[in-house]
Amino acid sequence: MKYKTIVVSPNKLRIKGDDHSEILSRLVEDIINSHFLKGWTLNQVIPSLMNQGALTKVILVLEKKGN
Repeated sequence: MKYKTIVVSPNKLRIKGDDHSEILSRLVEDIINSHFLKGWTLNQVIPSLMNQGALTKVILVLEKKGN
């Protein structure tokens, strides 16, 4: 098995109280779908950074069979 990690966060100014859920969700979905086409599957999502009570950064762990 091969493993790959990708850090995902919105690329815009963070304003106190902003909800980045929709942006983060679209980014994660796009990354997972593009890597799936190359044989990668999602293994795990790790919360990485909280800002004012909202999750603003995650680490995706992808895996691929083979060498």
